[in-house]
Amino acid sequence: MVDIIIPVYNSLSTINRTLSSILYQNTSYEYKVTLVDDCSKDNYENIISFYKNFMDIDIIRLKRNSGPGYARQYGIDNTSNPYIIFVDSDDIFSSPDSLEFLVSNIISNDDDVLISTFLEETINGFIPKQNDFVWFHGKIYKRSFLELNNIRFNGYRKNEDTGFNTFLFMHDLKYTYLDFKTYIWCNNPNSITRKNNYEFAFEGSEWFAKNMLWALQAAVAKGLNHDRIAYNAFVGLCSTYFMYISFCKTNDFKNMFPAVRKIIEIHRNYPLSEEIKEEIVKTYESNSPFGDNFVTMFFSGISFDEYINMIERKEYD
Repeated sequence: MVDIIIPVYNSLSTINRTLSSILYQNTSYEYKVTLVDDCSKDNYENIISFYKNFMDIDIIRLKRNSGPGYARQYGIDNTSNPYIIFVDSDDIFSSPDSLEFLVSNIISNDDDVLISTFLEETINGFIPKQNDFVWFHGKIYKRSFLELNNIRFNGYRKNEDTGFNTFLFMHDLKYTYLDFKTYIWCNNPNSITRKNNYEFAFEGSEWFAKNMLWALQAAVAKGLNHDRIAYNAFVGLCSTYFMYISFCKTNDFKNMFPAVRKIIEIHRNYPLSEEIKEEIVKTYESNSPFGDNFVTMFFSGISFDEYINMIERKEYD
């Protein structure tokens, strides 16, 4: 019924907790766990051997290290159950009812994607992430919809969730969001998004922009809905601008600007109404380091307009 796909790379210290959270699920649905080994140095045979006593679990191996996006796609291509859940090798389900909730609701709603709430674990506690369309956390996908629409990972090594899910949600699909906590993004200080986090912000911004561009270009080539392309192009520009003003490091962010420049071109070709633009901008207020001044900055001479002009004129070189 469900394929749970877990990319693993030197994950021996965390994978046991992840698999234990799956083992303790109270569910009537059959599931298969597939670990996709991205050329780890770790040996998972003892782990697999132990959990085979309790669940349907297997491991498949890549021939070369290719990143989590490629590993997830390899997992999709080598499994066959009608529903798919992605779990990271250092994360857990948040409750014993998580799997039952995800599967039962996507079936009863006849959805292509079901979105639930996930929790980000921090040193100060848990932060709920609600109605999120970007991360894989807390989502279940219908395989037939992915296959019918040829929705696949692009092979990028980082921020691949942005590319995959942005492209996915620009399609005409049926989805439901339910505010039920199913997943915990655990605070692993050695994970790629936590270790050297300041450096990752710059590197991640480049890959965010590249993945957003890839999704938009794929949507344009496929002739997807004009309004969805316009909406996501503007969201992509707002997001990169938000990254830029949050850190105020022009040179550190210049690697993302070539991709942003192409997103601007798509934005010009797919204009968005001012009313919708204002709604999008206001959603950034609560996350902005500038608080209520974010909107003022956005529409004043310094901020968004100058940011766009700087990139269009290539004044960042």
